[in-house]
Amino acid sequence: MMRMNGKKVLKTVLVISGSVFFVWFLCLAGMNYGNIGSKTGFVMAVLAIFCGFRFERISEYLSSLDKKKQRALMILPAIFILPTVLTTSVMYLTPLKYKPCRTMIILGCGVNDDGSPTIVEKRRLDRALEYLREYPDTAIVAAGGLRDDFGGYQEADSMADYLTAHGINEKMIYKEEKSSSTYENINYSAEIINENGLSKEVLIVTDRFHQYRSVKFAENAGLEPYSLPVKTDWYIWPAYYIREMYAVLGSWIFRK
Repeated sequence: MMRMNGKKVLKTVLVISGSVFFVWFLCLAGMNYGNIGSKTGFVMAVLAIFCGFRFERISEYLSSLDKKKQRALMILPAIFILPTVLTTSVMYLTPLKYKPCRTMIILGCGVNDDGSPTIVEKRRLDRALEYLREYPDTAIVAAGGLRDDFGGYQEADSMADYLTAHGINEKMIYKEEKSSSTYENINYSAEIINENGLSKEVLIVTDRFHQYRSVKFAENAGLEPYSLPVKTDWYIWPAYYIREMYAVLGSWIFRK
């Protein structure tokens, strides 16, 4: 009886949790956060719902397999769990260094259809403005290029417009407009810093989960990076975290 009740509980958890995340990631896609992270979450939610409704048949099938095949199937969860544990540990346990710097890189994170920064980007810009009010002589590299889903607007232009609208001297802003990835953000920014004789001690403004890769790329580009982390809104965190997990794994494999 207890075993049967346990199966019913697991089935219910799968259906309810899958349904909640199905709606959650569907809403994120509708809010223009349909990145690979939200798409992965959506697929996993559908899979959870399917397993919940087909729980008995799946249980019967697994029970019909011999011990060797059952043990082999137990490897599958590890394929998902191990990368998640590794990337989470690296992203959140790697200590961040901070100190005031004469150069700042603000990393782009999308543009709305009207050219305004996305919610994520606005948080980064507002965090930068807090710092710039205390250190107004900081040179700023607004790093972000153009993508098809940006409504024809450059990320760098959107960021520069936001900063100048909030009182920042446009002469202190350098626009990096060629990039389409974090790797290019940093490397093209490093070129701008070198060409203009700016300080190579740079303060990188981006979300906390994004700091690990950004700092590593900056070190490889010959810069001395420090971090000004930004808190990610809770409701979009899963989508961006999953996307960053893929990106971290990719950076380990492809070295960029």
